[in-house]
Amino acid sequence: MNNEKKSFYMIVGESIEKERKRQKLSAEELGDRIGVKKKTIRRYETGEIRINMERLESIALALGISISSLVCNHDKDELNNDDLSIQKELQRMIDGLKSGKYASFDGQSIAELVEGDKELLTASLENSLLLAKRIAKKN
Repeated sequence: MNNEKKSFYMIVGESIEKERKRQKLSAEELGDRIGVKKKTIRRYETGEIRINMERLESIALALGISISSLVCNHDKDELNNDDLSIQKELQRMIDGLKSGKYASFDGQSIAELVEGDKELLTASLENSLLLAKRIAKKN
């Protein structure tokens, strides 16, 4: 890898590709499972296009894995500074929810949520942090 840090989307894309290949699926087969073309899957895997949470959820479901395994299983040295700060803030927020420091989610602590809801909450928090960073950069 060159000196450039990878974007969050490139890292998630690499996770998708790695898992797809581990399961011996072609990009076309994965695309068929979620209703997109092979080219779209490859563009997600290379980070050429940004994957939204709905699509990430459908890919995770099609692969039979959690969203967090696609989002969180990466080397922190590969992240750029913004992405790294988002990951740190996300972990701080999740830790706060687990410990009860923060308000509960839908009337429950994070420990009481089912796994799918935990993943959706995590993904939602992460998207919110990404959006906040983008807005802050524009201002």
